[in-house]
Amino acid sequence: MYISDAFEEKHGALVRERASGADPEDRDEYRAANVFWVPPAARWEKLKAAAGSR
Repeated sequence: MYISDAFEEKHGALVRERASGADPEDRDEYRAANVFWVPPAARWEKLKAAAGSR
């Protein structure tokens, strides 16, 4: 599994749990689950979009 895959899986879970107080942009949420937090500028969708603009 790639870092980005693990991050996206955890991010999706946190988005779904937002009503319960989860914060998908809180690094500690990922650290607690032993998942590497990927900054917004380094996320796969952002990189893919930037690659198409060159």
